[in-house]
Amino acid sequence: MDKEMKTKINSRWRCPKCNEIGFWRSGMYFDHEMWCHGCETVWEPDKWTNPKKVFTYKRKPYEVKARRVTKDNLDEVEKWCGGFIEYEGHIPVIHVDWKSAKVGEWIVLDPGGIRVLSDKEFKKTYYKE
Repeated sequence: MDKEMKTKINSRWRCPKCNEIGFWRSGMYFDHEMWCHGCETVWEPDKWTNPKKVFTYKRKPYEVKARRVTKDNLDEVEKWCGGFIEYEGHIPVIHVDWKSAKVGEWIVLDPGGIRVLSDKEFKKTYYKE
């Protein structure tokens, strides 16, 4: 394969806005689109030169139910999320839906399922109304 052809192929995978390498979006309705992690631009690689085909998407806001795991509320959180408590050495861990949450972490019930987040991740992503 000649150098010009390699450049042409490589350029169609790059974001038209920031020139970062894109990722294929997965799913039933957008398997033909690529997504840039850096600037969150979406484009169709076969039509990347057409600026009308470049889209920017934002995440839809949605509400979640969440509880932080503490030593004082282990039993309550266990019942609330449907998990079970197991001790790893001296550390209590709540196991729920193939995930495990230690004291100080958050268990989040969102439309996509159950997530376990650190306190830093939770505060960066969610806010209380």
